[in-house]
Amino acid sequence: MNSRLIYLTLLGGMTVLSACDSGPELAIVRGTVSDKGVPLDAVKISFIPDVSQGSDGSSSSAYTDDLGNFELAYGRLADRPGAVVGWHRVAILDAKSENYRGNDGPPPPLRIPRAIRGAGSTPIEIEVVAGEQSIDIDIADYQSPR
Repeated sequence: MNSRLIYLTLLGGMTVLSACDSGPELAIVRGTVSDKGVPLDAVKISFIPDVSQGSDGSSSSAYTDDLGNFELAYGRLADRPGAVVGWHRVAILDAKSENYRGNDGPPPPLRIPRAIRGAGSTPIEIEVVAGEQSIDIDIADYQSPR
């Protein structure tokens, strides 16, 4: 009887731990970032769950490749593909100008409007739905002074 109680206790504990480990529902999100149809390479795109619209969880982010393509990875460690299902504010940073160290002449011109660079100021709001999806963002649709 004692060993059966221990077994049931361990089984229940493992069930609780596995439920805690699963985390929020994630959806695979791929897409492109462009400016007036021209792909933007080396930009960091971040999807930040919008708590004002009921979304919760960590942010997801990715860097674009030479063709402006990205695939989001979840959390601070970016160890799981995807983004939390729900509404997000989307911020985009220009890694070329943000990481400029000044060794090769003047810094490159800023390619991303100021308002889009911060989670609190970005006008880009996107709903991530369950399943796989492609989300293409053209920053020209959200123009403001740079």
